[in-house]
Amino acid sequence: MLLSTGQLFGQASVSPIVYPLDGLSPTLACSLSRDLLSTYAGGARFTNSSGAVSLLNDQSGASRNFAQGTSANRPTVSTAGPNSRQCADYDGVNDALDGAFALSTIIANNAGFVIASVLIDTFPTDSATKYSNSGVFMDAALYAGMTLRSNGGSPLVYAYNYDGTEDYAQASVAASTAYVLTWRHEGGNLYIGVNGVESAATATGNTQVMTGQMRLGYAGSGAFMDGKLFEFAAFSTVPSSGDRATIINNFKSWIGA
Repeated sequence: MLLSTGQLFGQASVSPIVYPLDGLSPTLACSLSRDLLSTYAGGARFTNSSGAVSLLNDQSGASRNFAQGTSANRPTVSTAGPNSRQCADYDGVNDALDGAFALSTIIANNAGFVIASVLIDTFPTDSATKYSNSGVFMDAALYAGMTLRSNGGSPLVYAYNYDGTEDYAQASVAASTAYVLTWRHEGGNLYIGVNGVESAATATGNTQVMTGQMRLGYAGSGAFMDGKLFEFAAFSTVPSSGDRATIINNFKSWIGA
């Protein structure tokens, strides 16, 4: 993590600029409200098309951008949330952002770490099939992702991985609450994390298919997220536990989780 500051004699000190993903080699890094990497400082974070997000830019340098060509299906640009950070506000009906890149470009089939900061408004889906619920992220082939389920009024977030069978880890969440959510596949186990607290491990094997293109804010037809996405990043090599804690705490502080 890089800190940058400067002060001239007789001037008030300048708050340091923090680039929370410096030195960590993310495969994907997106934020509507700040630069996550010093190498991207000053770059365009997203495209605002008549108050909606038509393009969410990848700051990693790999140009793994998310886009939506249909104006009616674009999430709204919003500053709703505890710290009034800019976010993509999904309507839970048809809003979606698509990436023209495969799952294999952001995680490995046997390892990966994905982090998303969100605020969920409602939970539109309630399916026992984990990939049929509202997607925070998912590949188009439905082999790995993070989904949200109303669960009869006791909402859950799932980390999902398909290795020949449907494997998942779960944790409780609530509406109108800011969260930093994490998906981790490491050492033959799958974990879901909520604000830095991880679930028990669920045994899982290699993700069976890695060719599906990436999606943000939905898993598939009828499985749309109703809520706000602030920041999103992925790693094909899982950062150390200390680095993960630092990233999570930084993301939490930024949005007020």
